Amino acid sequence: MRTNNIDINDAILDAAMRAGPFKTKRDAVEAGLKLLSRQAAYREVLKWEGKLRWEGHDGGYRGVRALGITVRRAIDVLVAGFCIERGYVLLHRERDFDAFEDHRGLRAWAH
Repeated sequence: MRTNNIDINDAILDAAMRAGPFKTKRDAVEAGLKLLSRQAAYREVLKWEGKLRWEGHDGGYRGVRALGITVRRAIDVLVAGFCIERGYVLLHRERDFDAFEDHRGLRAWAH
C-alpha cells in the first residue's frame, strides 16, 4: 500500500534512524511496523504460558539423529515434538526445526 502523507514526530523518527541501520525513513517506519506485528503475535503465544501441559514423545529426535542431523538445543526438540503431536503450526526463525519439518512431519512457517 502506498502512503506518502504520514505525519511522524521528527524527534521519534530521528531516534529511530539513529537506533538502527536504516538508510531511509521508509526503512525505519517499516521496521517499526514489523516489530509491532511480531509483538502482537508474541502476546498471542504468551497468553498460553502456564496453561498447557505436555507429556509426549521426543519429536523424532532419534530419527533425525539417525539421518546424521544434529539438533543444537534440547528445547527445540521439545517444541517440535509438542507441535507435531498436537498438529500445531510452528512459527520460527531457527534452522534446527528444518529437520523436523523435512523428516518428522512438523508443520512450520519460517519467517
